[in-house]
Amino acid sequence: MEEPELSKAVSLLAHDVPTLVREGVNVARLEARAAGTRAGVLTASAYLAMVGVLLACTGVAFLISETLERAWAGPLIVGAALVAVAAATTALALLQRRT
Repeated sequence: MEEPELSKAVSLLAHDVPTLVREGVNVARLEARAAGTRAGVLTASAYLAMVGVLLACTGVAFLISETLERAWAGPLIVGAALVAVAAATTALALLQRRT
């Protein structure tokens, strides 16, 4: 008597599996689309942040040049500060990589 119940269960399972797979693919597709949108927004945000930093550094360089009355001083000081920050963050990243 258990065989008819088993065959019915297998039949129901065979009927439902394609639907489950199709729905799983649809969910994965929606998640991928959302991840792509988030990546695009993150890229745009990073670009705008870089433009903002560039403009801020340019403003600081002009301010320093006007204050010291030397046209070359502002870009030199700001450039040196950016190189120092880059060197420090690189050193930190390499130290963390080793541990």
